[in-house]
This record gives sequence, structure tokens and C-alpha cells, in this order.
Amino acid sequence: MKKRALPLILPLIFTLIFSACASSGSDDENAADMSAFEPPSDFEWDGSYIDETSGLVMMDIMKDGRKYRCTINVPDAGITHISSYTFTAKKGDLGLSYEDGTYGTYDLPDFEKNPDAEVSYDEVYTDGSGSIYYLNDRLYWIDDKNDAGAGMAFKRIDYDSDEE
Repeated sequence: MKKRALPLILPLIFTLIFSACASSGSDDENAADMSAFEPPSDFEWDGSYIDETSGLVMMDIMKDGRKYRCTINVPDAGITHISSYTFTAKKGDLGLSYEDGTYGTYDLPDFEKNPDAEVSYDEVYTDGSGSIYYLNDRLYWIDDKNDAGAGMAFKRIDYDSDEE
């Protein structure tokens, strides 16, 4: 065997050995535990949620027949620019998924300086896709187009709570 072929063959050998070892267990041993992704039986997707990391990003999910209308608004720190995502999601085995995502931006003028100013809206795209899934009492958003939901964990807002 030539010395140049060795670096090419070794990764193949390791891959075959790893595949054989990984497939040697039973299906039960190799199955991923998906129970953490299963919402409780009484869980309702519709409601308002806030990103607990920033405290600024809002997610609203409203049931509409068999689908869910979703809006996620991501403001900048000064709340003068808002990225807005809207889509209609379907419920699946692992959460909600969508293929009709619209992303646009709102620019809010300084109404104190210019009370007659108008809010401007720019549509960025209309072909977004992604999903929302449940994990440990939080919702997580995966936006396939520009990964806008990275690092966000949403908790339900309880408007009826008497907590102080």
C-alpha cells in the first residue's frame, strides 16, 4: 500500500468501525429520549410568550381552526426598530412547523419631535420556514431562513396572575 493512500483509507476504516459499534445495540438502547419535547397532555399552544433572555421579544400564538397564527416581534434596545415575523403553523409530532413565514421591519419615528410621522414597514421576505418546539416548560423557535430565534427561550405570560 502506498503511503499516500493511508490518510485516505484511515477515516473510512474509523467510520466503518464506529458505525458497526453504534448499530450493535438494540433499537431501544439507541433511541433518543424525546420525552422532554412532549408537552403535558393539557398544554395549549395558543397564548402570549416572552423571551426570558432579553425580556423584550414577544411571541403570540393564536389557534385558528387546525392551524396556529403566530407573530414574533423582536425590538431593538431603543424600541425604534422592530423585526416582525408572522406565519401560519401546523401542529406536528414535535411541535409547530411553518413554511409561509413573512419577515418585515418596522421603523418607529420619534413622535415627540414629529407627531405626524408615520411608521414605515419594509417586507424582507415571504418564504420563511421553521418550527416552534416545547422543551422543559419553554418554547423554542427555529427560524430556518436567518436563525432569528437562536438563543431565545419563551415562557408563557400569565395575565391572570396576582403575583407581585
